Amino acid sequence: MQMKQQRRIDSLRRILDYLVIYAEKLGSIATSEPATQLSISIATAESLGNEQGSAQRRIFGQFSRESAITRELRVVHMQPIITFAKARLHGVPDIAALTPSPRNLLGPHLVRAARTMATAAAPYAEVLTQGGFPHDALAQLGAAADALEAAWLDRGNTRVDRAKSTHGIKCALDSGAEAVSILNALVTRQFAKDPTFLAGWNIARRVHAKPGTLRAGVASETPEHTAAA
Repeated sequence: MQMKQQRRIDSLRRILDYLVIYAEKLGSIATSEPATQLSISIATAESLGNEQGSAQRRIFGQFSRESAITRELRVVHMQPIITFAKARLHGVPDIAALTPSPRNLLGPHLVRAARTMATAAAPYAEVLTQGGFPHDALAQLGAAADALEAAWLDRGNTRVDRAKSTHGIKCALDSGAEAVSILNALVTRQFAKDPTFLAGWNIARRVHAKPGTLRAGVASETPEHTAAA
């Protein structure tokens, strides 16, 4: 999960903890609709955070797999045909279709180059076989291109999943922030004559950037309430 998002979740979690610790004093506020909204927002953000993290791990694995398939396509299937064509088919009019290097090509560009190579080499399939290539060398080339395309698309779909989770987390955090704003209005109104309690509440809801525990922060400002809790 993004560090900024994690800090916001931690901040919302501290506020929810505050509602639980002082539930008796807060009364109906602790179980109000915005309190429920806050709880749901936190749970949603944390669940989506797990999905986001899982997607990121899958992307790492898929990238490694895609890199291995890319290397195999270039080294095992394409380059030998290029080398053979330059040596054995020298002077053939359409030899240029078989000899461009795939070294700098990636993803769909490499897939397209492999497929066009298979098409261009089809008329010389027998020559390839006579030269020592497997009888299905061109079919293997096509299969390797298909495998790379599948790996590339798979990683792309996982990146979409990660982006959806990231956006979902943002929406959940925005909902949580809205709930906190409403709760702040309710708490400020109910405890307008209790500045000590309000000080503790303000500490709980304003901590966003730095990690820490609610109880430590509240204890330093409102020891009597922490002791009571």
